[in-house]
Amino acid sequence: MSLGSNTCALHPLRRSSSSRQASCCLNCPVYVAVLVTAVYLYRARDVRFMATIAVAWLLGWIVEALCNAHAYHDRPFAAGFGPALVHHAANNSMPSSHVTFVWVIAAVFAMKGKWSLSAVLTAFGFVLAWARIYVGIHWPLDMIMSAVVAIGSAAFADLTFRTIANVMRRA
Repeated sequence: MSLGSNTCALHPLRRSSSSRQASCCLNCPVYVAVLVTAVYLYRARDVRFMATIAVAWLLGWIVEALCNAHAYHDRPFAAGFGPALVHHAANNSMPSSHVTFVWVIAAVFAMKGKWSLSAVLTAFGFVLAWARIYVGIHWPLDMIMSAVVAIGSAAFADLTFRTIANVMRRA
């Protein structure tokens, strides 16, 4: 019997508390990244910076959707490599949405010269990447692809907004 992503082995209709705790701990770096970004954006009130993050994240999401549609890649547990230590759907694994999200924000901070915040978020991304590999829901290659997508999306978004700003300055 295959259990859904929100069930526990003892009570198929209810998630176990250990599964909820593991999911919370596994996603903690994402929550920290959102908090760090929200505090920075609240203090800076930089609309262009907010827009760059939003566009970069959207581009990363589009690349992920294209990978889902055209480059299916089984998760380790779905490929028979071993059991997943947390419940997860057996869908496409490349790239990791969570890690891409954190690294997109870190890349945008780096491109804006906010090196300390970028370093903190990059470190959180590495912790998140290792955790998702360790629990058996991602391959190391998924994390490399997440980094490529994050850097590419952030660079494209930053270049787009710089170009728009230069055109508006000339006008």
